[in-house]
Amino acid sequence: MKKLLLYALLLPIFIQPKQKTLRFLYDLAQDYGDFFQQDEHDNGFWKKFKEALQKKGYTAQAAQYSLQSLQDSYDADCVIFFNLPMSLTHGKLRPLHNAKTAVFLFEPPATSPHQYQHRRWEIVDKVFTWHDGLVDNKKVHKFHWMQYNLDPDNPFMCDQRPFAQKKLCTMISSNRHSNHPQALFNKRLEIIDFFDSLNTHEFDLYGRSCAGNRRKNYRGAVDNKYQCMKDYRFYICFENMDGPAGYITEKIFDCFFGGCIPIYIGAPNIEKYVPQDCFINMRNFNSYQELYNFIKNMPATKHEQYLTNIKNFLAGPQARPFSQEAMIETYLSCLKE
Repeated sequence: MKKLLLYALLLPIFIQPKQKTLRFLYDLAQDYGDFFQQDEHDNGFWKKFKEALQKKGYTAQAAQYSLQSLQDSYDADCVIFFNLPMSLTHGKLRPLHNAKTAVFLFEPPATSPHQYQHRRWEIVDKVFTWHDGLVDNKKVHKFHWMQYNLDPDNPFMCDQRPFAQKKLCTMISSNRHSNHPQALFNKRLEIIDFFDSLNTHEFDLYGRSCAGNRRKNYRGAVDNKYQCMKDYRFYICFENMDGPAGYITEKIFDCFFGGCIPIYIGAPNIEKYVPQDCFINMRNFNSYQELYNFIKNMPATKHEQYLTNIKNFLAGPQARPFSQEAMIETYLSCLKE
């Protein structure tokens, strides 16, 4: 009897609970390897995420999506897809019947329309989107586009040059195109051409394979966008798409971190998430000339007030949904308990 009692007491010591497995499959053009093995990648986010998973009894691996990486995930307890691969089908997911599955839709319909074919969402357990109009909190859930450099406890902004030493305006752009009626790529070209026509040398355009690289104001590629932005007062911040509600990416936050006031168009409800005194809303102007007159004549005191408002926002609770901690909480909600 004593031996049986001792065995019962010692049994939990020898039998450890089996660790569960998360597989994170990203559908991106470039293969970045296993994020969870890169502690400093994305400002330490994946290290923090890995530690949070370990507390839940999970190990984790990340890989670029492919048929092989999907097959390697067949024994996982949870599989999270970063964007919905065009080739992913219910048949390919069938061996994952024991796993919880979720997809995070980062790209908008203007660049990845296949992700928004609602019938394809049936193949996963949960869908996460920034699109406010699609969220039902049953199948489809809200996430905010995480800002790796956002730390409300220690808000980041590049060291600033004096107002008088800054040039007027800039933009860093790439050569993208879409036939979607709400795509803003042509709007970027319009404002590039407007500044080009002024011949005032107050606007500089940067970017690799930039659509405006034949314009007079093109200055080439940049290695560090924040270090570039800090030399300017304003930044042309057009999202890839005009709407839908909730479509707020890294673009406006990049302006904040670089110490530039964004001239913004994108989410029609941007003011629900970012205070209106932190940016200039392009929708409030009837023409580029009207916008130009406004920013050209803005005094240093008003510009400084914008920067103060931005710093207060980055340090306050309204910015927290875009933080690393908030994104980790959202990812953890996908796990199999």
